[in-house]
Amino acid sequence: MKLTKLTDDCYLEIIKNFEYDHHTLYNCLLVNRLFCHFTVSLLWANPFYNINKGSINVISIFLIYLDENERHQLTSSAYQVDLSCTHIFQKTLFNYADFLETYSSSKIQNITSLWYQYTQDISKPSLETSTFMAIQSMLFRRCKRIKKFYISLAEDSLTFPLIPSSWFYSSELRECEFRFVVSDSQNMIVYNYINLISIMNKRIQIIRIMAYNEDIPPEC
Repeated sequence: MKLTKLTDDCYLEIIKNFEYDHHTLYNCLLVNRLFCHFTVSLLWANPFYNINKGSINVISIFLIYLDENERHQLTSSAYQVDLSCTHIFQKTLFNYADFLETYSSSKIQNITSLWYQYTQDISKPSLETSTFMAIQSMLFRRCKRIKKFYISLAEDSLTFPLIPSSWFYSSELRECEFRFVVSDSQNMIVYNYINLISIMNKRIQIIRIMAYNEDIPPEC
């Protein structure tokens, strides 16, 4: 009996069963070119699922995708971010940042902090926040396949207008979470963006709001 060849979609569904089994996924990388592509896209869909020392390489790789303006944020001050650790990643087989499907601002901030501890001279003034903002700008600009995003803000609602409108409208989006502490004058900015998602995206399954205020309107 002749075996029917599986379609590419079938192979992808098989590999997805090992989403959280990175040891098996690393083995899948070596099977063939097709398996490599599917496995890389799965590994980089949520590269910060487990935060550890090895995760600092993700930050180094993300930094190579900064455009001229984003890189200028890190190199225009008296103290510049040392980007020498990114040189070994300049020639990559894939544009790894483009595979991102889960964006978590708090996790990226945490791993950026860890990256600073291991790659930068901590005796000098820190540009940790500027590094995070540059990476955030790059991901907002490049990522087109976001399925989940978690935005954590503190006294700053200015990030909301920066979130790509394509993330709100995308048929891929399934879950989002907002954590914020904002002043009374800024509350409506936050509420408008949350309402925008609930109205414009009919396929979203979860909207989670964690607002550290006492004056949240009932309608919100």
